[in-house]
Amino acid sequence: MLRKLQTLFFLIGALHLLFSCEESEEIESTQNISEKKEPVESIAKRFIESKLEISAAEKYKLDIYKSQLDGDNDEDAVVTVNRYNYAVEKAGQSKNPGKVTEIGYMGPYNSIFYYDGATGSMSGPMEIPSTPISPLKISFEKVMSEAYSDVIVSFRIRNSCFKHIYTIQNKKPRLVFGWKIFDGFGTPDAKGVHLVFETTAVSLPKDIRVMKAIINSSTNKQNYEVDEPVMEKLNEEEYRFIYNPKEGKYAIKASMLKPKAD
Repeated sequence: MLRKLQTLFFLIGALHLLFSCEESEEIESTQNISEKKEPVESIAKRFIESKLEISAAEKYKLDIYKSQLDGDNDEDAVVTVNRYNYAVEKAGQSKNPGKVTEIGYMGPYNSIFYYDGATGSMSGPMEIPSTPISPLKISFEKVMSEAYSDVIVSFRIRNSCFKHIYTIQNKKPRLVFGWKIFDGFGTPDAKGVHLVFETTAVSLPKDIRVMKAIINSSTNKQNYEVDEPVMEKLNEEEYRFIYNPKEGKYAIKASMLKPKAD
Protein backbone atom coordinates (compact mmCIF):
# COMPACT_ATOMS: atom_id res chain seq x y z
CA MET A 1 0.00 0.00 0.00
CA LEU A 2 2.84 2.40 0.87
CA ARG A 3 4.46 1.77 -2.53
CA LYS A 4 1.16 2.52 -4.34
CA LEU A 5 0.81 5.84 -2.49
CA GLN A 6 4.44 6.76 -3.21
CA THR A 7 3.88 6.06 -6.92
CA LEU A 8 0.71 8.16 -6.95
CA PHE A 9 2.35 11.14 -5.26
CA PHE A 10 5.29 10.88 -7.67
CA LEU A 11 2.89 11.10 -10.61
CA ILE A 12 1.15 14.14 -9.12
CA GLY A 13 4.48 15.84 -8.47
CA ALA A 14 5.65 15.13 -12.01
CA LEU A 15 2.44 16.57 -13.42
CA HIS A 16 2.83 19.70 -11.30
CA LEU A 17 6.42 20.10 -12.51
CA LEU A 18 5.25 19.64 -16.10
CA PHE A 19 2.77 22.49 -15.75
CA SER A 20 5.32 24.72 -14.01
CA CYS A 21 7.89 24.25 -16.76
CA GLU A 22 5.37 24.92 -19.51
CA GLU A 23 3.98 28.05 -17.93
CA SER A 24 7.38 29.53 -17.15
CA GLU A 25 7.98 29.95 -20.88
CA GLU A 26 6.20 33.08 -22.06
CA ILE A 27 4.52 33.05 -25.44
CA GLU A 28 5.48 36.10 -27.43
CA SER A 29 2.80 38.77 -27.43
CA THR A 30 0.17 38.73 -30.14
CA GLN A 31 1.14 40.70 -33.21
CA ASN A 32 -1.48 42.05 -35.60
CA ILE A 33 -0.81 41.14 -39.21
CA SER A 34 -2.49 43.36 -41.82
CA GLU A 35 -6.19 44.18 -41.86
CA LYS A 36 -7.37 40.57 -41.49
CA LYS A 37 -8.79 38.25 -44.16
CA GLU A 38 -5.42 37.63 -45.76
CA PRO A 39 -5.24 33.82 -46.10
CA VAL A 40 -3.93 32.23 -42.92
CA GLU A 41 -1.48 30.18 -44.98
CA SER A 42 0.43 33.26 -46.17
CA ILE A 43 0.18 35.00 -42.78
CA ALA A 44 1.52 31.93 -40.99
CA LYS A 45 4.44 31.38 -43.35
CA ARG A 46 5.62 34.99 -43.12
CA PHE A 47 5.12 35.23 -39.36
CA ILE A 48 6.81 31.92 -38.55
CA GLU A 49 9.84 32.40 -40.78
CA SER A 50 10.37 35.79 -39.16
CA LYS A 51 9.95 34.59 -35.56
CA LEU A 52 12.10 31.49 -35.97
CA GLU A 53 14.60 33.18 -38.29
CA ILE A 54 14.17 30.45 -40.89
CA SER A 55 16.33 30.97 -43.95
CA ALA A 56 15.05 30.61 -47.50
CA ALA A 57 17.22 27.52 -47.95
CA GLU A 58 15.85 25.61 -44.96
CA LYS A 59 13.35 22.82 -45.58
CA TYR A 60 10.80 22.57 -42.80
CA LYS A 61 7.28 21.20 -42.32
CA LEU A 62 4.36 23.57 -41.64
CA ASP A 63 0.83 22.29 -41.00
CA ILE A 64 -2.35 24.26 -40.31
CA TYR A 65 -5.26 22.86 -38.29
CA LYS A 66 -8.44 24.92 -38.33
CA SER A 67 -11.27 24.92 -35.78
CA GLN A 68 -13.46 27.22 -33.69
CA LEU A 69 -11.32 27.67 -30.58
CA ASP A 70 -12.48 30.69 -28.59
CA GLY A 71 -16.25 31.04 -28.64
CA ASP A 72 -16.66 33.70 -31.33
CA ASN A 73 -17.96 33.05 -34.85
CA ASP A 74 -14.58 33.12 -36.60
CA GLU A 75 -12.50 30.10 -37.50
CA ASP A 76 -9.15 29.95 -35.71
CA ALA A 77 -6.11 27.79 -36.35
CA VAL A 78 -3.20 26.03 -34.70
CA VAL A 79 -0.04 25.97 -36.80
CA THR A 80 2.68 23.39 -36.18
CA VAL A 81 6.28 23.68 -37.33
CA ASN A 82 8.71 20.77 -37.53
CA ARG A 83 12.41 21.55 -38.16
CA TYR A 84 13.85 18.05 -38.47
CA ASN A 85 16.44 19.04 -41.10
CA TYR A 86 17.62 21.92 -38.92
CA ALA A 87 17.89 19.53 -35.95
CA VAL A 88 20.10 17.19 -37.97
CA GLU A 89 22.26 20.13 -39.06
CA LYS A 90 22.67 21.32 -35.46
CA ALA A 91 23.52 17.79 -34.35
CA GLY A 92 26.33 17.68 -36.89
CA GLN A 93 27.77 20.84 -35.36
CA SER A 94 27.67 19.51 -31.79
CA LYS A 95 30.59 18.02 -29.87
CA ASN A 96 28.93 14.59 -29.76
CA PRO A 97 26.70 14.16 -32.85
CA GLY A 98 26.35 10.42 -32.26
CA LYS A 99 24.79 10.96 -28.84
CA VAL A 100 22.41 13.63 -30.16
CA THR A 101 21.30 11.24 -32.89
CA GLU A 102 20.87 8.42 -30.36
CA ILE A 103 18.42 10.46 -28.26
CA GLY A 104 16.36 11.37 -31.33
CA TYR A 105 17.62 14.96 -31.82
CA MET A 106 15.68 16.04 -28.73
CA GLY A 107 15.32 19.81 -28.57
CA PRO A 108 13.17 22.83 -29.47
CA TYR A 109 12.47 21.74 -33.03
CA ASN A 110 8.70 21.24 -32.77
CA SER A 111 6.66 24.41 -32.20
CA ILE A 112 3.06 25.56 -32.24
CA PHE A 113 1.61 28.94 -33.14
CA TYR A 114 -1.92 30.26 -32.71
CA TYR A 115 -3.92 32.17 -35.32
CA ASP A 116 -6.93 34.19 -34.14
CA GLY A 117 -9.58 34.29 -36.84
CA ALA A 118 -11.36 37.37 -35.49
CA THR A 119 -8.32 39.65 -35.66
CA GLY A 120 -6.11 37.95 -38.25
CA SER A 121 -3.25 37.93 -35.74
CA MET A 122 -0.81 35.28 -34.60
CA SER A 123 1.03 34.45 -31.38
CA GLY A 124 3.98 32.20 -30.71
CA PRO A 125 6.18 30.35 -30.87
CA MET A 126 5.47 27.85 -28.12
CA GLU A 127 8.22 25.26 -28.29
CA ILE A 128 7.35 21.64 -27.43
CA PRO A 129 10.58 19.85 -26.44
CA SER A 130 10.23 16.51 -28.21
CA THR A 131 11.66 14.26 -30.91
CA PRO A 132 11.58 16.11 -34.27
CA ILE A 133 11.75 12.74 -36.03
CA SER A 134 8.02 12.68 -35.26
CA PRO A 135 6.07 15.90 -36.00
CA LEU A 136 3.45 17.10 -33.54
CA LYS A 137 -0.07 15.74 -33.95
CA ILE A 138 -3.05 18.04 -33.36
CA SER A 139 -6.63 17.12 -32.57
CA PHE A 140 -9.59 19.03 -31.13
CA GLU A 141 -11.96 18.14 -28.31
CA LYS A 142 -14.71 20.03 -26.47
CA VAL A 143 -13.27 19.78 -22.95
CA MET A 144 -13.77 23.16 -21.30
CA SER A 145 -17.05 24.06 -23.03
CA GLU A 146 -19.48 22.80 -25.66
CA ALA A 147 -19.27 26.25 -27.32
CA TYR A 148 -15.76 25.77 -28.69
CA SER A 149 -12.98 23.21 -29.03
CA ASP A 150 -9.74 22.87 -27.11
CA VAL A 151 -6.41 21.82 -28.59
CA ILE A 152 -4.80 18.44 -27.93
CA VAL A 153 -1.11 18.25 -28.82
CA SER A 154 0.46 14.79 -29.06
CA PHE A 155 4.25 14.57 -29.11
CA ARG A 156 6.92 11.93 -28.88
CA ILE A 157 9.98 11.53 -26.69
CA ARG A 158 11.71 8.50 -28.17
CA ASN A 159 9.42 5.47 -27.60
CA SER A 160 6.95 7.32 -25.38
CA CYS A 161 4.05 9.65 -26.19
CA PHE A 162 2.50 12.55 -24.27
CA LYS A 163 -0.71 14.52 -24.72
CA HIS A 164 -1.11 18.14 -23.63
CA ILE A 165 -4.45 19.92 -23.61
CA TYR A 166 -4.54 23.67 -24.24
CA THR A 167 -7.45 26.06 -24.01
CA ILE A 168 -7.38 29.47 -25.67
CA GLN A 169 -7.46 32.46 -23.32
CA ASN A 170 -6.63 36.06 -24.26
CA LYS A 171 -5.77 34.84 -27.77
CA LYS A 172 -3.06 32.47 -26.52
CA PRO A 173 -2.94 28.73 -25.77
CA ARG A 174 -2.82 27.91 -22.07
CA LEU A 175 -1.88 24.45 -20.80
CA VAL A 176 -4.55 22.90 -18.56
CA PHE A 177 -3.60 19.20 -18.55
CA GLY A 178 -0.81 16.82 -19.57
CA TRP A 179 -0.24 13.08 -19.33
CA LYS A 180 1.96 10.28 -20.68
CA ILE A 181 -0.14 8.11 -23.01
CA PHE A 182 2.32 5.29 -23.53
CA ASP A 183 5.85 4.41 -22.50
CA GLY A 184 8.38 1.69 -23.20
CA PHE A 185 6.94 0.96 -26.65
CA GLY A 186 8.83 -1.98 -28.11
CA THR A 187 9.92 -3.37 -24.74
CA PRO A 188 8.36 -6.02 -22.46
CA ASP A 189 7.54 -3.24 -19.97
CA ALA A 190 5.40 -1.21 -22.40
CA LYS A 191 2.48 0.53 -20.72
CA GLY A 192 -0.38 2.64 -22.06
CA VAL A 193 -3.50 4.54 -21.13
CA HIS A 194 -6.26 6.38 -22.97
CA LEU A 195 -8.22 9.49 -22.02
CA VAL A 196 -11.99 9.81 -21.66
CA PHE A 197 -13.69 13.21 -21.34
CA GLU A 198 -16.82 12.91 -19.21
CA THR A 199 -19.64 15.44 -18.86
CA THR A 200 -20.79 15.97 -15.26
CA ALA A 201 -23.65 17.82 -13.60
CA VAL A 202 -21.38 19.78 -11.25
CA SER A 203 -18.88 21.37 -13.65
CA LEU A 204 -18.98 22.82 -17.17
CA PRO A 205 -15.43 21.63 -17.94
CA LYS A 206 -15.52 17.88 -18.36
CA ASP A 207 -13.76 15.46 -16.04
CA ILE A 208 -10.70 13.80 -17.57
CA ARG A 209 -10.50 10.07 -16.87
CA VAL A 210 -7.18 8.30 -17.33
CA MET A 211 -8.16 4.76 -18.37
CA LYS A 212 -6.04 1.64 -18.57
CA ALA A 213 -4.96 0.21 -21.92
CA ILE A 214 -2.97 -2.76 -23.12
CA ILE A 215 -0.28 -2.38 -25.79
CA ASN A 216 -0.52 -5.32 -28.15
CA SER A 217 2.75 -6.68 -29.50
CA SER A 218 3.30 -6.85 -33.25
CA THR A 219 5.42 -9.11 -35.43
CA ASN A 220 5.87 -6.32 -37.99
CA LYS A 221 9.15 -4.43 -38.10
CA GLN A 222 8.52 -1.08 -36.41
CA ASN A 223 10.25 2.20 -35.68
CA TYR A 224 9.36 2.62 -32.02
CA GLU A 225 10.24 6.33 -32.02
CA VAL A 226 7.73 7.10 -34.78
CA ASP A 227 5.11 4.35 -35.11
CA GLU A 228 1.98 4.19 -32.98
CA PRO A 229 1.28 1.07 -30.92
CA VAL A 230 -1.97 -0.84 -31.26
CA MET A 231 -3.67 -0.38 -27.90
CA GLU A 232 -6.63 -2.24 -26.47
CA LYS A 233 -8.67 0.28 -24.50
CA LEU A 234 -10.01 -0.96 -21.18
CA ASN A 235 -12.98 0.41 -19.26
CA GLU A 236 -10.97 0.63 -16.04
CA GLU A 237 -10.18 4.01 -14.50
CA GLU A 238 -6.72 4.69 -13.08
CA TYR A 239 -7.11 8.38 -12.23
CA ARG A 240 -9.77 11.05 -12.55
CA PHE A 241 -8.97 14.76 -12.89
CA ILE A 242 -11.37 17.64 -12.30
CA TYR A 243 -10.93 21.25 -13.34
CA ASN A 244 -9.78 23.61 -10.58
CA PRO A 245 -10.91 27.15 -11.54
CA LYS A 246 -8.69 28.75 -8.87
CA GLU A 247 -5.57 27.21 -10.37
CA GLY A 248 -6.84 27.37 -13.96
CA LYS A 249 -5.86 23.74 -14.62
CA TYR A 250 -6.87 20.17 -13.90
CA ALA A 251 -6.10 18.51 -10.57
CA ILE A 252 -6.51 14.91 -9.45
CA LYS A 253 -9.81 14.19 -7.73
CA ALA A 254 -9.35 14.18 -3.95
CA SER A 255 -10.93 10.75 -3.49
CA MET A 256 -8.23 9.24 -5.71
CA LEU A 257 -5.65 10.12 -3.02
CA LYS A 258 -7.26 7.88 -0.43
CA PRO A 259 -5.75 4.42 -0.06
CA LYS A 260 -7.83 1.67 -1.63
CA ALA A 261 -8.72 -1.42 0.30
CA ASP A 262 -6.58 -4.46 -0.52
